[in-house]
Amino acid sequence: MVAFGPQFGHDQLSGFAAAGPAHDTLSFSRSDFAYLASSATAAAGVQALLSHGAFSESGGATTITDSFGDTATVAGIDIATLTQSSGAIAFR
Repeated sequence: MVAFGPQFGHDQLSGFAAAGPAHDTLSFSRSDFAYLASSATAAAGVQALLSHGAFSESGGATTITDSFGDTATVAGIDIATLTQSSGAIAFR
């Protein structure tokens, strides 16, 4: 698990396994996304991020941008793989 705290800056990740029995997880604070309901499930949270344009893709990498401009870029993973993999993204 990769846990991001408030104002985490601009992180780059490689070797992230979005699926499978030993998949990795990106864990974000709900408060980093102003539009994310405090009671949202992980799936609802991912949908909220998608609808608010928090994901972008470029050069084979997916970037997640929070409400404060902090970014987490995951190399080698496209948006569809990252958002459709159960447990790849969590909120706390």
